[in-house]
Amino acid sequence: MASADIRPGPLIRQRRKALGITQPALAEQVGVNPTTLSRIEHGHNAGWTTIVALLQAVGAEVIVR
Repeated sequence: MASADIRPGPLIRQRRKALGITQPALAEQVGVNPTTLSRIEHGHNAGWTTIVALLQAVGAEVIVR
């Protein structure tokens, strides 16, 4: 599956769980509300700055074109 086929929210959730990081811990690390993180993980929209910060925090490669 190409990386473009993976939505950022579910990818963040998958990587976060694989790393054993809780939602509150990741939210605090990135500076967002845990509720906001939960909404992002479930596919709701968020600003790209927030999504990029979350992807980087879980070690996902971010390529902006």
